[in-house]
Amino acid sequence: MSHAQLSDLPLELGEQIVSGLEAPEIRSLRATCRPLSAAATTQFYATFTLNASKDFKTLEGSLLEDIADGRSQWAEYADTFVITADRPMYWGSFDCFHATHEGEEFFRKTLPLFRKVRSLIFHVSRFREVQWLPKVLCESLATSVFPLLESLEVAFPGGFHLDQEKRDPALAKLGDLQAPNLHTLKIFSAVWGHAVPSSTIVDIIRRSPLLKILHLHGHMQRSFASIWETLRTENIALTELSTNALSPSLVDYLASYSGLRSLVVSEIGTEEEEDKRNYYLEDINNADITAAARVFFANALPKHASSLEEMTVLTQTRSARAWSVYDKGGCGWDGLSPADMPVLTRVCAEVNPNAVVADTHGEFKWAPMYVPQFIARVNELLPMFPVLEELEIQLAIRHTVCTSSSYESERTERDDAMRNELVKLAEDLRMSVVQPWSVSVREREVGFQKKIHKSLLFRKEDSK
Repeated sequence: MSHAQLSDLPLELGEQIVSGLEAPEIRSLRATCRPLSAAATTQFYATFTLNASKDFKTLEGSLLEDIADGRSQWAEYADTFVITADRPMYWGSFDCFHATHEGEEFFRKTLPLFRKVRSLIFHVSRFREVQWLPKVLCESLATSVFPLLESLEVAFPGGFHLDQEKRDPALAKLGDLQAPNLHTLKIFSAVWGHAVPSSTIVDIIRRSPLLKILHLHGHMQRSFASIWETLRTENIALTELSTNALSPSLVDYLASYSGLRSLVVSEIGTEEEEDKRNYYLEDINNADITAAARVFFANALPKHASSLEEMTVLTQTRSARAWSVYDKGGCGWDGLSPADMPVLTRVCAEVNPNAVVADTHGEFKWAPMYVPQFIARVNELLPMFPVLEELEIQLAIRHTVCTSSSYESERTERDDAMRNELVKLAEDLRMSVVQPWSVSVREREVGFQKKIHKSLLFRKEDSK
C-alpha cells in the first residue's frame, strides 16, 4: 500500500491497527502516515505511570517538569493516571528530594494539566519520604482536578505508613472527591496497613450516583455495615461487587435491589488475617454468617438470578457449612433449578471445611467417604446451570497453626501433599463426571501477597 493510500486510512481503522501492540511497535508506527501516527500517539500516551519507588528527583521529577513546561504530550493524551510505589522505601532513599520538595512542586503544577484522565490508580506499598503525595492527591481530587474521572482505584497492599498526626486528614480528604461521573470504585488495604476510613468511602458513595462497580477489600475485622447501608438508602444498584466483608448487612443490601451481574465475596486473606479472622468470627459472628447464608439464598439471590453471570462465595471459616456446595441437606444450593440462573457462566464456591483434614506434618487425607460423595455432588451441581462454562471448587481446609522454626518447610510439604491428592481426585473425577466437562487442578495467586490457592476446575470442553 502506498503512502498516499495509507494517508486515507480512517482514524478508527488506525486505532484498531495499533490496539494491542507493544510500545516499540507503536513508536515505529508514529513515523508513518498521519492516521497511523495519530492513532499510535494516542495509544502510546494513553497511560501515564508515576513510580515513586524510583529516584523521583532525577527521573519522574524531570518528567513532571517537562510536562509542566509543555515539553511532553502526556497530559494531552493520557486517559489513565497511575501512581505506584511497588517496593519498600527506607530512610535516606529520598534525602535530597525530601528536603527540597521539588517533586511536590511539579506534582501540584502538572496534575491540573491532565484534563482527559478517566481512570486514576493509586497503588502504594511503603514509602515514608514522600508523605506529601497522598495529601496533595486527595486535596486535588476535591477540586475536580480530573473532571472526566470515571474510575478510582486506591490500594495499600503492604501497609501505608504515614505519621499518626498526618494519616487521618490525608485519607479522610478523599471523601471530598468531586467526580460526578464516577462509576467504578476500588479500595484495597492489607491487614497491617492504614485503610481508607469507612466514613470516607460513605462520603464518596453519596457523591457518586452513577456508581456501578465497587471492589472493597480491607481489614478482616473492619465493619462495612455503614457502607452497605448507604448503598441501600441511596438506591445505588451495583452491577459488579467484590468484597471480603461478608456480613448480614451486605446480604440485606443485596436483597434490596436487582440487576447484579458479578458477585465476588471472598474472606480469603493473608495467614495473619486468617488467624485473626478465625479468632473473631468463629467466636462472635458465626451465627450471623450462617443466618446470612439463609437470607442470601432465600431473598438476595432470587433478586439477581436473571442477571447474574459470575458468582464467587468463599468464607473459609467454620461457618462455611451454610455456604458450602458440598453440604447437601442444609445449604441453599439445593433449592436452585436450571431455570433460576439462565445467564450464570461461572461459579466459584467451597466445600464443607470438615470434608478434608490436613495436619502440620505435611500429611493430607480425605475424610471417610469424601471422594464418592464429592463426585456424586458435582454431578448434581453441573446440570443446575444451563449456560455454565466454569465451576471452580476450593477446599476449605482446617489445620493446626504451626509455630515451629521449620514452619516454611512444613507448609511446603503440606501444600505439595494437597496438590498430589487433588491431582488424584481430578483423575477420579475425569472418569465419573458428566460430559462434556473437563477437570483440572488450578493454582493461582490471590491478593497482593500472591498467596497460592488450589482448587478443582470443571470447564466445558467447548468453552474458551
